[in-house]
Amino acid sequence: MKIKSALKNVKSYAVNTSTRTLYYVPLIGLWEKVVGGFDNPKLLKSRLTAVAINLFAGQIHDFSRKITRNLTGTNDFSSERRKFYSDTLAGAVVGVLTYGLCLAVADVSPAEAKLTLPFAVAFTTSTGRFYGRFNDRWREKFDLEPVYSNSNVWGPQA
Repeated sequence: MKIKSALKNVKSYAVNTSTRTLYYVPLIGLWEKVVGGFDNPKLLKSRLTAVAINLFAGQIHDFSRKITRNLTGTNDFSSERRKFYSDTLAGAVVGVLTYGLCLAVADVSPAEAKLTLPFAVAFTTSTGRFYGRFNDRWREKFDLEPVYSNSNVWGPQA
């Protein structure tokens, strides 16, 4: 039984980490290159830092989604609006906490940070629901319960 639980935890970690890395790292990197004007060394440092951060942030994002799910009473039968608000809050928390570190490691100029930081925070916040759907689909493909399941929520139901 302990081995089965440990394997499920490893699988959950792998799914959460890979989905966050696949979803956010290339899209924000594209913004950094095209709009932020990052040169290749800065872009590489920023994106490698993002990958390293996502080794932890994938689980933090999953935990954040579960906390906001529980606080808002969101489940599989909740409205898309409620799921959107719950995932938006989770995305905002994780995006704000992680992206500044990427910029610091990449040693970007204040001008570059002014161009990229607001976008990254707005992007991780506003696309929280899209990421949530992406993450839940992958969780289901690997026989893991999606975050918005009726069996794992407490609080008011909507």
